[in-house]
Amino acid sequence: MLHFPSAIFYGAMSTIMVFSNKYLFSEWNFDCPIFLILVQMFSNLALIFTYNSIDKLSHNLKIDTSLHKIINYDSDNPVVTKLFNLRIFIGLFYSLHSVLSLKALSGLNIPIYIMFKRCTPLVNLILSIFVFKNTETKKRHSKNIIFSILMMTFGVIIASIGDIEFDLYSYIYCGFSVICQAFYLSTIQKYGEINKTNSLQTYYECTIISIPILFVFFIFTNERTQFINDMKPLNDTNFILVFFLVIISGSLLCFSQFWCTLKNNAITTSVLGVLKSLIQTVIGILLIKNADKMSNLTYLGIFINLVFGSLYTYLKYIETESKKDINKSESTSQLIGNGKNNTQENGSCC
Repeated sequence: MLHFPSAIFYGAMSTIMVFSNKYLFSEWNFDCPIFLILVQMFSNLALIFTYNSIDKLSHNLKIDTSLHKIINYDSDNPVVTKLFNLRIFIGLFYSLHSVLSLKALSGLNIPIYIMFKRCTPLVNLILSIFVFKNTETKKRHSKNIIFSILMMTFGVIIASIGDIEFDLYSYIYCGFSVICQAFYLSTIQKYGEINKTNSLQTYYECTIISIPILFVFFIFTNERTQFINDMKPLNDTNFILVFFLVIISGSLLCFSQFWCTLKNNAITTSVLGVLKSLIQTVIGILLIKNADKMSNLTYLGIFINLVFGSLYTYLKYIETESKKDINKSESTSQLIGNGKNNTQENGSCC
């Protein structure tokens, strides 16, 4: 069954982050996404160490902050090697996804940006079957569920075609960010299945791995010098407040997405993102006050996405409940069978 606390927290943090980032980009022409994500990573570490230091919060679940386990690589141990490789991929795909998403958001309005990001469920489905060779995915998702995902993506395409203000580079950034997001969500799920760790520990490990990757990005791009100019509005109180809101919401979003993926699965997390982003789309249309620039195709795409996103959620719920009933029936049958066998064995002994 869907884990509601992780889903609600993920939706709330995502909404706050999207609108605060867009406001930062549009109001002050801030264009340093790598620097922004890098600061968020250090904010993540501060939150993690603060959490560990408060016994009332962490007495049941402490985060292992030792670096040895994270960077441990043993070629003679295939499990350790595989976990190390997965950690690297998680950090790499997360870093690319975050930076590319912010680059896309700076050039697209919120409704179009959110609609384009809804291609993630389809990419996740393809990755699960063809890249990660997860044969259980084919069995786990019925034809109706797969059809719902395809129709949600069809709604995305229709809405994108109706975009009156077309920015090619922003679309390219957004397209690659969707692919990277699908890769790292599926990688997180696979990592959790092998390592059996908690979401907070994975959150910390991803942060540690992402920092050097982002630092390399920062050094070898023009942000190394540009961020000094972009930080000039530091004397503006509103800029400082929005900047810190972006950092905090971004840090909490990292955790919420890991939590949601580990409690559910990559495809469910993506579809939850689709549903909460529908609300963000409506809010975005109202706030930017340019509904007249939204074409009928965009509205049609939103409607199609909403209908089939809701259908997916319903089908997923029915499927989960049916599996529970089957498992209960099988368990009961096994108990009855074992009882008969025990009775026969005891009778023969007598």
